[in-house]
Amino acid sequence: MNFKRIIAAITAGTVCLACLAGCGKKNTAAVDGVTKLSWWVPLYPAISQTVTNFSELEFYQQLQKKNNVEIEFIHPAVGQETVNFNVMIASDDLADIITGGAYNGGNLQAIQNGYYIALNNYIDKYAPNFKKLLDSNDEYRKAAIEEDGTYSQFPFFRGDNFLLSWQGPQIRKDWLDELGMELPETIDEWEKVLTAFKNKGVDYPLTLNLKSITINPTSMFWGAYGIGGSWYEVGGTVHCAFLEDGFVKYLKTMNKWYKNGLLDPDFYAQDDSTHDAKITSGRTGAWVATGGGALGRYLKAFKENNPDAKISGTKYASLKKGEMPMFGFKDSVYDAGMCVKVTADCENPEAAVKLLDWGYSDEGHMFYNFGEENVSYKMENGYPKYTELITKNPNGLDMSIAMVHHMASSYGGAFVQDKRYYEQYLQFEEQRDAVSKWSQYQYSNRMPKFTLTSEEQSNYTSASTDINTYIDEMFIKFVVGEESIDNYDSFVAKLKTMGIDNLLKINQDALNRYNNK
Repeated sequence: MNFKRIIAAITAGTVCLACLAGCGKKNTAAVDGVTKLSWWVPLYPAISQTVTNFSELEFYQQLQKKNNVEIEFIHPAVGQETVNFNVMIASDDLADIITGGAYNGGNLQAIQNGYYIALNNYIDKYAPNFKKLLDSNDEYRKAAIEEDGTYSQFPFFRGDNFLLSWQGPQIRKDWLDELGMELPETIDEWEKVLTAFKNKGVDYPLTLNLKSITINPTSMFWGAYGIGGSWYEVGGTVHCAFLEDGFVKYLKTMNKWYKNGLLDPDFYAQDDSTHDAKITSGRTGAWVATGGGALGRYLKAFKENNPDAKISGTKYASLKKGEMPMFGFKDSVYDAGMCVKVTADCENPEAAVKLLDWGYSDEGHMFYNFGEENVSYKMENGYPKYTELITKNPNGLDMSIAMVHHMASSYGGAFVQDKRYYEQYLQFEEQRDAVSKWSQYQYSNRMPKFTLTSEEQSNYTSASTDINTYIDEMFIKFVVGEESIDNYDSFVAKLKTMGIDNLLKINQDALNRYNNK
């Protein structure tokens, strides 16, 4: 144990011992030729509905057999992932492999402090599939490598643009047909449609869910005003939406809709269940949600209880008819929360690296995305088609639940996600059509997933917490009219005193380093 880890272990003494549940690892020595490894990984919501441990899933049982390993899966309590991760780091009792977990200061700092291992030499010797992938794709390479050339993790890559635009605006198409109206494309058209819904007697013409942890509902319209998220980049220059004139115009629209009864007055307070109930009970006409799980649930509910109801995805809005909005929604090519690290406590890092590398092999790619051939999928004319074990599960499991029992494509891991999984996960034509519409805009609204130095991370964290809280509070006040938008200059002035310009510089410096990798 190095000095920094001794200090970290002492620090852990201030944390309640109850939080240690779920931390720790077992002996990783090979027994009878089978290597034992421990793996800390969050228990994702879709999985926790039916099992309490990955070892209960057919997918992970087969993964172990195929790679001649025995894995002890360690899951933090749902909702306690961050606390549990920090306790594990501080306790000096690390699992051999860690999925996700945000180390303060980033992966490179974790390597320097003796928690994770640098993978460069291991990749050269034991990860030929991963190395081949990085050599063939520069975007993947940049996602995997640190600024100093260190490889710190095995990322989860989304393998096609089709997989990146998975959320967007949705609307009651049957009501539009009844009113003789087309799908709205501009802000003016949206206002006319929402007004028509109100006049029709709809309780909430537009509803949003600011408490959602899955989506960002405010993104539904701000692309029309040239804004691409809280932080976004255009041509290598970082922008902060809250310092842009376009955001003021966006706020004025939302405030107008709120005053006119077009926007659900509970948009900032309701949770997922309340939001979904308003949709499926026919009390709202438009919303923003995911195209897979959410839209699929809504369509199924309507087909069972209101077969005349229709839902359509719509394009992200623009200001002028026929003009493509500057921004929509496009996720990153990789998900930091699903990336996998090998820790310095792993007694057999070669075996861990070989296991993780297998996910990037041809065989591993098919297994991670589709499961076992002739069980969860069959090849039909060169296309891996899911069997009824997945699409019409004999035990009555929803497709999203059946999938997690047999594959990892719907949540992630150390592999490249295949778009053919998503083509089938979107069971309804309305879902596939929605994703196609959501993909039509000029630029991505997300910066690449770059890393910050330890000093940058410390400065960023200390300032951003208060800044984000202030922005969230003021956004609601501006929309509901508790604060006049005429006072927006005062809002910007306070952001600057709180250090927003320093956050802008940190993001710009990090983006520059990323682009120079």
